Amino acid sequence: MKIAALIYVLAGIVVIAAGPDAARAEPQLPADVHALSTSETTLLYSDKTIDYGTVEQYFAPDGSLIGYTKNHKYFARGQWRVKDNEICTWARWRRRGETRHTLFRTCSAWYGDGHQYWTQVTKGADRGQIFKGNASLVSEGDHVSNIVCRIDHGHCH
Repeated sequence: MKIAALIYVLAGIVVIAAGPDAARAEPQLPADVHALSTSETTLLYSDKTIDYGTVEQYFAPDGSLIGYTKNHKYFARGQWRVKDNEICTWARWRRRGETRHTLFRTCSAWYGDGHQYWTQVTKGADRGQIFKGNASLVSEGDHVSNIVCRIDHGHCH
């Protein structure tokens, strides 16, 4: 699979931990939701590993991002930032053993009602799509860096 094709596939899954329903977009945001604050949105990601099914990513508190595909063919390093209720990520995805990379950028805005979260993609391949969040796919801490270090032949950052 060419890296450009992989990045297109990742566009639908990297923006949110949506689980098995990742391909099913919601038709619209519920009427009773509010935009999350910067701190609420940051708490969804900071020091968390998110398992998107075929991809795992870790969002470090310093704003760095690291990820890999579970088949261990691709890995990424990048950054994430939150402003208001919008998170944006920039990641350079590379195939194992290659130096060429593809920069992937996406942004999504987060909303909630006190019990459930939704995100709307604001930049990227799925722009405009709305997805329901799935907290069961999020775990505390870094479960990614050691794996990426092995995939990248010991080049640890």
